[in-house]
Amino acid sequence: LYVTTRREQPVLVWPDVSEAADGHADAGTRYRLASAEERAALQRQLGRDRPPQGVDWLTGAVVQRVHVARPGALAIELGEAPAQAYARYESVEPGQAGLELCGTVSGEPHFTSGGPTVSTVQLARLDTIGWGWHDLEGAGRGAFRWSDGPEGGLLLQIARRGQISVEIEASSIAADLGGDDVTLTLLVNGEELTALPMSLGSRAYQWLVPADRWTLGMNRLGLRVSSAVTPAALGQSDDQRSLGVSLRRLELALVDPLQ
Repeated sequence: LYVTTRREQPVLVWPDVSEAADGHADAGTRYRLASAEERAALQRQLGRDRPPQGVDWLTGAVVQRVHVARPGALAIELGEAPAQAYARYESVEPGQAGLELCGTVSGEPHFTSGGPTVSTVQLARLDTIGWGWHDLEGAGRGAFRWSDGPEGGLLLQIARRGQISVEIEASSIAADLGGDDVTLTLLVNGEELTALPMSLGSRAYQWLVPADRWTLGMNRLGLRVSSAVTPAALGQSDDQRSLGVSLRRLELALVDPLQ
């Protein structure tokens, strides 16, 4: 298994998900791509493993490689949603050539039975359940994250389906600059909802998402702005980052649960 991550953290492997709470083994080899020596070591290992050519593994910050040589089920904890992942299965038993992925779980479930029907996603959690975001900035109620380019996403675990209101507080440099209209689109499990026009400054944006867009278990949520801006290109600073939407709050409300 190869995965790219933004930070140096272990990939944990347990022989069974029920043992995960007691697990402690780091089963991965970590390649820090800022080091020329480790980049060369990764290139040699890629030459031996021969993963598909569609991914340039050398463009990430950290690449983790996991090799497990035992039969049976496994529980693997990556620590964050990877930008790229690749796994190869080789059976040592004749006639057994299958690999079954049972599912992925990320974060605590929202809308558990008897639990609250309103839930706020902590922006700090986007380090582990999200992708496409720059580091958290600010503190307390003033904390926010910029998307890295026009789109950022996250994983949400839903315990009850129904109509769910998604409300965010966000802003955009492109909208603040005026000119062409800037729009913000919500994506739920790959499907786009209505694109909303963005106004000057930070304000609330809301979508009512039908029940059939959600699944029990893991869901993918995305925010896509029509224009991203690099402050350095505008002459505002030497910040070379591509900044899309500035997310300050993300709240979910289960307004019409299915029985």
